[in-house]
Amino acid sequence: MRILVRLAAVMLAGIALFTLYAFLVFVSRIGFTHIVGFPGLMGSTIVLWVVTIVGGPIAATQLWRFKRVGWALGLVVFGVGLLYYTAGVAMFRGPGAHLPSIALNATFYLFGVIILSLPSCRRTIQLGA
Repeated sequence: MRILVRLAAVMLAGIALFTLYAFLVFVSRIGFTHIVGFPGLMGSTIVLWVVTIVGGPIAATQLWRFKRVGWALGLVVFGVGLLYYTAGVAMFRGPGAHLPSIALNATFYLFGVIILSLPSCRRTIQLGA
């Protein structure tokens, strides 16, 4: 089970780095001052970016050390991502939404939630702390 916990930590670190990279590319293309006025950018996207970029590395580090705060924060990061991609596509899907990539992202976040929700994962975290 320790391997799955470490896999979740690597997933969190990877998604945090990818989100930071995507955010920087997005800002470099439209400019930082135009983010607020960007018509396709909703508040939920900004929330996802902040939660992932800030919470992802913290959760990954603490989860790697088998700390309970990493487990809780990891569930928050994966849960917000899953909510964003499932509820977001159901309620706010734009005409240019690419459904296979949305399904892939939702599956990634669901996999993280499943790993961290396993009872054996919780036992591993409790014993490691």
